[in-house]
Amino acid sequence: MASVSRLLAVALVVMAAALLGGGGGTCHAARLLAALPVPEVPGVPLPTLPEVPGIPTLPVPEVPMPEVPKLPVPEVPKLPVPEVPGVPGVPAVP
Repeated sequence: MASVSRLLAVALVVMAAALLGGGGGTCHAARLLAALPVPEVPGVPLPTLPEVPGIPTLPVPEVPMPEVPKLPVPEVPKLPVPEVPGVPGVPAVP
């Protein structure tokens, strides 16, 4: 049986999924402003972006692959095949 609290919980999960999956981190106006060119004003220098240092890479250690021992596979025993009686035919429709 559905209750109001269950409905609100499902609605909250759906809204969170829509915001996280649909670019909810940036609003529409911020994306439009980022696409506009920066106007040049005489006498005002353009702001410079700070230098970002490179990300150091970590060495990846070589891990040896474990070897799986080869085990002998036993033969499948041969069983006698029983005789199957004949199957009657399908009766004709008059």
